[in-house]
Amino acid sequence: MLGKYNQDGISYIEAAGNEHTYFNLGDKGWNEALNKVGESNMWEINKKFLERQLQQGKSFYLSHDPMKASGYFQKEVNFLKDNGFKFIKDGEFWKAVKQ
Repeated sequence: MLGKYNQDGISYIEAAGNEHTYFNLGDKGWNEALNKVGESNMWEINKKFLERQLQQGKSFYLSHDPMKASGYFQKEVNFLKDNGFKFIKDGEFWKAVKQ
């Protein structure tokens, strides 16, 4: 599950529940990693997670509208687009599907 950490009262973590895999270092872990590797390298950590999920054949769902993405969520959306995905509304989520 990809999405915003908290936007309009919705968090990708809560949306993921027990049904989806998601990337979360927690506030403390995120800040510690940020202090160690710097802002520019934080995306590389996230990107490696996404690459592993792709290699494992995982499905990607998004908790927030990919057309309104910003920040790291925008980078995730761009990563999926660059890897041949488009997005379709699937119930309350969006699903990334190969074109």
